[in-house]
Amino acid sequence: MKNFYSFLFALLISGLGFGQTSPINETFSNLGPYSGYVTETWTGDDGGTWTATDARTDQTINGDAITVRNGSLTSPSVTGGIGNLTLTTQRKYGGGSGNLTVSVNNMVVGSIPYGTNPLTTSINNINISGTITVEIETPGNGDRVAMDDLSWTAFELSGPSNPDTFSASPSSSTQIDLTYDDNTSEDNVIILFNTDNSFTTPSGAPTAVGTSFAGGTILVNNNGTGTYNHTGLSENTTYYYMAYSYDGAEYSTGLSGEATTPCSAISSFPFTEGFESGTLPSCWHQEFESGNNDWVFQSGNSYNSVESANTGNYNALFFTEDYSSDHTKLITPPLDLSGLSNPSLSFWHTQPEFLGDQDELRIYYKTSTSASWTLIPGQEYLNSITSWTQEIDIPLPNPSSEYYIAFDATSGYGDGITIDDIEVYEAISSDNDSEVYESNLQISATSIVAVDVTTSDSSEDVFSFIIEDLGTSDGLPTNVTTMRFVPGANNSTDWSNAIAGITLYDENLVDYTPFTTITDTEIILNFASPIVIADGTALEFFLGVYLNTTNIIDNSVIQIKIDESSSGFSSDNSGSGFS
Repeated sequence: MKNFYSFLFALLISGLGFGQTSPINETFSNLGPYSGYVTETWTGDDGGTWTATDARTDQTINGDAITVRNGSLTSPSVTGGIGNLTLTTQRKYGGGSGNLTVSVNNMVVGSIPYGTNPLTTSINNINISGTITVEIETPGNGDRVAMDDLSWTAFELSGPSNPDTFSASPSSSTQIDLTYDDNTSEDNVIILFNTDNSFTTPSGAPTAVGTSFAGGTILVNNNGTGTYNHTGLSENTTYYYMAYSYDGAEYSTGLSGEATTPCSAISSFPFTEGFESGTLPSCWHQEFESGNNDWVFQSGNSYNSVESANTGNYNALFFTEDYSSDHTKLITPPLDLSGLSNPSLSFWHTQPEFLGDQDELRIYYKTSTSASWTLIPGQEYLNSITSWTQEIDIPLPNPSSEYYIAFDATSGYGDGITIDDIEVYEAISSDNDSEVYESNLQISATSIVAVDVTTSDSSEDVFSFIIEDLGTSDGLPTNVTTMRFVPGANNSTDWSNAIAGITLYDENLVDYTPFTTITDTEIILNFASPIVIADGTALEFFLGVYLNTTNIIDNSVIQIKIDESSSGFSSDNSGSGFS
């Protein structure tokens, strides 16, 4: 008995080694029971696994048929290539006609028509060798197309052999260099390109160089060994190529190639990015250090503890809702910093903790694509940042003609890391001695009746302060971009419930309309156009509030102050900074 079982086991194991090979004949006789429009899988007549999406199994043509609505039929992987393909089709549940798209190894090779009555159609001379997968796709217009008796022949080598060599390599953001060598018969080499990899099987004499042929555009038509510099290309674009031998009557199966043009280095500064496309910006990319979690682009963060972008409608967000410690870099396009004397970085960000769980942000740089990433000194943010905060005048070490900056996020199951309004610029040597301080005559305490102050026109002034540019040496103004106010010691009001909005004007009665964020712990004012405090001057401001009429607690106190140790007042990099 031992010998018998051992022999049976050997047979079973060796049986697993057989795969499917052309020719293929699929009658769909092994379909499962009907279960609506779903993804169907079954074992085909030749033993491989077939898949159909948005498909049902209860229709027939010559026998059982697979019916696909807005999906596709995909074969198992099959050796032996493909020569000619034949399929019977019929539209179900209504009249009309259309075409199915047939692809082999993701390359379109032709179409199969369908109509009210059964149609049997062949696509001849596909002639693709090796291991193949066939996909037949419906037009996606809701037509329910039944398919039956799908078959194809094996590839039979005929015609010339392929070129001996073919390669494609980018040499700049606008050029890809092609190299080729004809076959031993010295047949002409025909090279085509496109940008969507939608080549079709060539037939007939090739058209002129520069014209459309077999799903692409002809670049080369000659024999021998050569190079072709494909110029005038777009940066950050993938170009696809096919190189065929042509003997005057037939084509070889072809050699494929592809190459992506790099992005040209940015050399005009300041360079800014606010993610307002709502997608990964052109020429930015991501590197997964751990896991495969992407940076995404939305307004605020996932839990709405940050409700909006710093400016505009979108910011970048990295968030993972678990303890997997996913770790991904968001990387700028190449930057040519060689013309800057003092290249610097600024950006706005948040990273609120959640019940003690904290995400972390680090900023890295490298000076070429092959260089290692280096942490920019001081650029580790490991603690909770609950509201939009600007990091400004960050020196960029070792500037070069090819420079990359990476915003490196590590998830710790916090509320996520947001980034917005990135700027790379030439820092100006300026003073950092501008000050904000209390007015000499502060607004007196007063009683407010909520129903009397419900609009900006009826707001009540509650706080005054002065911003002064001391004008010591730089001769530049202070261009105020952000103001921040926090509750005073006697405050007893929940600001987010009670305060509907704020007003701000200066001693010259100039009104300002900043983007305002109000929480229970702070009021943040961001100015799209900075407030200019001229060099060596001071300007007094008056902050007012107007109230909601609900959620008001009688005799509660609104007290506003500026945090002495961390004011949250900031200015742009074109003038003086705050001390």
